[in-house]
Amino acid sequence: MRALLAILLCLGLAAPAAAVEVSLVGPWQQGGLIVGTTVPGAAVTLDGERLPVAAGGRFLIGLDRDAPAEVTLRVEGPDGSVAEQRFGVLQREYRVQRIDGLPQEQVTPPEELLERLAAERERVVAARLTESAAPYWESGYVWPVEGRITGVYGSQRILNGEPR
Repeated sequence: MRALLAILLCLGLAAPAAAVEVSLVGPWQQGGLIVGTTVPGAAVTLDGERLPVAAGGRFLIGLDRDAPAEVTLRVEGPDGSVAEQRFGVLQREYRVQRIDGLPQEQVTPPEELLERLAAERERVVAARLTESAAPYWESGYVWPVEGRITGVYGSQRILNGEPR
């Protein structure tokens, strides 16, 4: 009886863990935002980069404007179960706005303005280093102001013939 129990335990330990469940909603395209749900306590990575996972198992995947044609998502459950899958990423055409006739200081700012912009950029970089798994995004977003939309994510402006 002990031998049978030992064999059964060994078989159970040798059996591979089942894949962890993952639900994904959103477009797999450059600039896309995908909402994921998995088991609480899971670890999620996209191309080896760890993504924050909320206590309830929800996470976001934001694809860069220049995301590669294929990415790998890996989810490891707290029990060791693993789900790994490669996703094709649709390449996207971005709008280019050409604006000519601007005063040159609006295209190439003066040195004092460049210094201020550099300091502001440092603050933005520092803020982006702050990471939280709290799902603040679940409550939705509001428009910061009302008015005409002058650009969309990923678009580029060419000012007086100079890409910016």
